[in-house]
Amino acid sequence: MIKLITHLAILTTSILFYFLSASELIKGTFVGVLITTSISLFILICEFLQRHGIYAWNIIKSYFIRKIRVSCAYLYIIKHNDKYLLIKNNHRDSYQLVGGVFKRNAQSQSFLDKLEILDDDKLPTSGRNEHDLRLYIKGFQLSKFIKWYKTKNQREISYSREFYEELIEPGYLDTRTFPFPTFSFKKRIITPILRKPFFNCHEVLIFDIIELSLDSNQRRAIETLYQQGNSESIKWADIKTIRNEGYDETMRSTPYHVGDHTKWAIDGKYYKNKKN
Repeated sequence: MIKLITHLAILTTSILFYFLSASELIKGTFVGVLITTSISLFILICEFLQRHGIYAWNIIKSYFIRKIRVSCAYLYIIKHNDKYLLIKNNHRDSYQLVGGVFKRNAQSQSFLDKLEILDDDKLPTSGRNEHDLRLYIKGFQLSKFIKWYKTKNQREISYSREFYEELIEPGYLDTRTFPFPTFSFKKRIITPILRKPFFNCHEVLIFDIIELSLDSNQRRAIETLYQQGNSESIKWADIKTIRNEGYDETMRSTPYHVGDHTKWAIDGKYYKNKKN
């Protein structure tokens, strides 16, 4: 980043000297500097974008967007017999991996107030959704927010709450077998700034992807849940069905819909949907 700023400063200075100089010799010298610096700057920009990918484009694009909706969540990969455990989304008629949105806390508020955040107006913000880390920020504040999020300071960092709310409390699993979930962190996915017709807004989604670690008793409990088959609340889906967002190639129909972020979590990266 320092090299990038230095080259921009040299380029700007060279342009100013070129137009202010009356000497053709000096102008010729600065033309050479301009060309060399421009090439170096182009290479640095390409390297920066290649290194930081979606994040870099987000930061550049965010300065041209007045307001961005940001949602920060974690998702559990729970797999058995090559099928993934999905649970019904509380807000949409679709299924997704077990998990949900992180929470803010009292310490978060002072920092978020400085960013002049607004509460989410697309989904409920009361009851279990209260203090969700799902909010609106001004576009130019996106980089500050993401930097703060990555520090893990002044916000919920545990991955246990949604596991209990979605699997233990309804009775699919029990606390004797799962006194606390153990897991391995897989990856963090930050989507590009997306235009979401469903919510009529620009949006960035941040997901921490974690995989449930199982001992022998826990594996048996997951096997029992698997043997119970699909229900209105949970589904077991293979990777093809998830990538097709619920479309079953064998049945040639879509018995249920799967959220697009589910395939990103399992594949470990964001990618655009294929156009039919």
